Amino acid sequence: MAASLEQYSKHPLAGAITGEAQKQETKLLGVTELSEAPREGLRGAVERRTVRITGRKQAEELRAVLPAMSSGLECVVFVDEHYAATMRFHDAPRGDSLLFIQHLKPRHGVRKVMLISGDRESEVA
Repeated sequence: MAASLEQYSKHPLAGAITGEAQKQETKLLGVTELSEAPREGLRGAVERRTVRITGRKQAEELRAVLPAMSSGLECVVFVDEHYAATMRFHDAPRGDSLLFIQHLKPRHGVRKVMLISGDRESEVA
């Protein structure tokens, strides 16, 4: 159901969700009444059931009982206003990152490399 909704989303994680569904040969279902309001997440009807995909903060505002928080980015899924799943995502460092950073000093005179991110510290450490 989540992948069925996400196929219409512009969110950067939508591709990861639909890609995994495709990899697992999951059949995507019919979607109606789709909306994707800022800070509210994705909502729609999938096979006549209401499906909502949102973040943990918004899910907690709904007074949902959720599993313990973990590292990574989370999307929380509700079906018919009941908690259904938590999808967790983790970035993997690019394989060529070290080589790129190592070439910065000799080729471009870079003296210090810093990582600046809006992610949680656990994601970038």
